[in-house]
Amino acid sequence: MTQKNKANRLFLYGPLIFGVLLFVGWWGLWRTATQTILETVQGIIVEQEALGTKLSFDDFKAQGFPFLWRGTFSNFRAEKDGLHYHSDEIFIDALPYDLDRVIFSSRQTQTLKVGNDIIKLNAEKARASIEGDPEVAWLGKIESPQSNILLEKTNTSISTGAFLLNVKPEPRSNDGGDTVTDENSEAVREAPMNIATSFTISNIAVSYADNAFNIDDVEAVFSLKDILERERTKLVITGAGAAIGEARVLISGDLGTDFDGYLTGNLDTQIENPSALVAALAQAGVLNEQQAKTFTGVATFAAQKSGGTLSAPVILQNGKVKVMGFVVADAPRLVD
Repeated sequence: MTQKNKANRLFLYGPLIFGVLLFVGWWGLWRTATQTILETVQGIIVEQEALGTKLSFDDFKAQGFPFLWRGTFSNFRAEKDGLHYHSDEIFIDALPYDLDRVIFSSRQTQTLKVGNDIIKLNAEKARASIEGDPEVAWLGKIESPQSNILLEKTNTSISTGAFLLNVKPEPRSNDGGDTVTDENSEAVREAPMNIATSFTISNIAVSYADNAFNIDDVEAVFSLKDILERERTKLVITGAGAAIGEARVLISGDLGTDFDGYLTGNLDTQIENPSALVAALAQAGVLNEQQAKTFTGVATFAAQKSGGTLSAPVILQNGKVKVMGFVVADAPRLVD
């Protein structure tokens, strides 16, 4: 065989051999991604069971080769403290060579059972993602162009337009350490993790019984702060706002639970054009005709004295809700 023939064969078979090696390498990478994600999911299941959350699914399959990697969990279930979540299918999408960003989705109706109430969520185009970040360890995001929620017990229907939620951890402590020392026992414990969150929702429509009302948009920036005692969580609202008709509601403050499980906290509420808010609440059936007249008069008078904006401090304490110093309702009990 001449040197020329050898060169021709190398030119002919070289790309084919390279293609086969590339295919085998890609297949190995794709299979490794499958194994890595499965092991990660199994690890999460074990960790959550230790924390009292039971996660389970009937079957898992990987597909999408040779392009985007997709894992499918069928009949996915989660249970904790009387909460039951179920979806016929949960999808996980990722690039085989970059598992640092993972996307979750479900085209099926998702069901959440809370006590005797059943909540059904239909958000076919919703996506949740989590990705690594060199500064704060990870970033989370949930977005959906539209969604529909049904509360079966009260036959309440909620539909929304665009929804966007961003989540990221804050430093565990002021000095960035991962542990703290308990003042009483002097035991070294994991420092509380605070979660910084922001979200926006547009075009919210709520209907129940013969009543209905709309909220043009809601936006909020807040933090979930862990409290060491009894593993409670405190919600610190940096700023939240909602446009309801011609009214605008602005809220800041903090919420949590007391040792009896009741919602507690202090909120600073500013209401622009409060009479429009009262009209919206009356239309929604929250206020009857007499209550609407009374609140409209009080709100208008108070707003006129403060330049058109009503300041209404809300205090939740000892199982009661006080607005401007008056008890208006019982505070909900969130923890038994």
